[in-house]
Order: sequence, then structure tokens, then C-alpha cells
Amino acid sequence: MPTAAEHWSREPGRWEAALTPEAWASIPTIATPKPAPDGRQIAYLRGYDGRLDVMLIDDAGGPALQLTDFARPQG
Repeated sequence: MPTAAEHWSREPGRWEAALTPEAWASIPTIATPKPAPDGRQIAYLRGYDGRLDVMLIDDAGGPALQLTDFARPQG
């Protein structure tokens, strides 16, 4: 079994990650944008800290409206 000093992450050209798993989980992601049939609003999914919420924003911009408020089931 390799020691910590022999671990593959210590190979030349590799570096230790600057973000912890907790920090990585707090970065929001945006996915699956879909325009409304009239094109005036856009719905999308925003993932953050294990959650996945449906958001709605006007095509002209401005603050987004959060349509859902529930945590993803764990386990």
C-alpha cells in the first residue's frame, strides 16, 4: 500500500485542490434553461448545496423568482 508521500496526487504536475468539498458544494450551478412559449421568461434549475430549485427570470433580466423550496432527499 502506498504511503501518503507516494500517493498519485504527489506526482509532478499535480497539485492539492484549493477547494474543500464543502466549498465546492456551495458553488451554485445553473442547468436546463427553457424559454416560455411567449419568450418573455426563462425557467432554469439552480443547484446549490445539495438542493435543486426551479427558478424563473424575465428575458430582460432582473432578479430571479424561486418557484420551489425543498431539499433533495438524502440517503
